[in-house]
Amino acid sequence: MKKPLEFPYRDRVDAAPAPLTAKPEKKLYDAVFSGPKGEINPMGLKVPGSIPVQVYPKTATKWIIRAPGKSKAPFCAATFDNPEKAMAHVEHSLFERRESEWTQSDLLD
Repeated sequence: MKKPLEFPYRDRVDAAPAPLTAKPEKKLYDAVFSGPKGEINPMGLKVPGSIPVQVYPKTATKWIIRAPGKSKAPFCAATFDNPEKAMAHVEHSLFERRESEWTQSDLLD
């Protein structure tokens, strides 16, 4: 009698398929600051008014700090691993005061 043919990777076939991973949600964070300092104001000039700031996902794992609007110019050359690090850098290194709370919104593709 012939022995039935066995599939060598039977455990892999019977295992449940890996769940599909969803695309990471893209979020955008906004706040308004005043009193620029550090690398964005090296001369230490007093700048009147409010300055809006965005923490934006440049790629899936890199975040940048930029100005909102059409130019979208970055405030600094640094990139960050997560938005919390970027927001902390803005609050502690780039500006003296935060005038509004951080707001989170979905980024439209």
